[in-house]
Amino acid sequence: MRVRHGQTFRFDPVPLDSVLCPEHCKGFKKGDLVKVVQLPMAPPPGTMGQANIQLVGNKDVIGMCSVNSLVKP
Repeated sequence: MRVRHGQTFRFDPVPLDSVLCPEHCKGFKKGDLVKVVQLPMAPPPGTMGQANIQLVGNKDVIGMCSVNSLVKP
């Protein structure tokens, strides 16, 4: 799936995010609405299958997740 800066998705963690890398997604729960963000000095969203995300309505970037965990709302 292609993700771009500013898109909104529903967070539905795949095993990579829920079991192997829980520290990267510890601020998110299944079903949360999240927004893809582009951080300074970071590769574009979708590079190597990862994207930086934040909760909708929150300005703090909470973590990084696999793009497979992002589902269209």
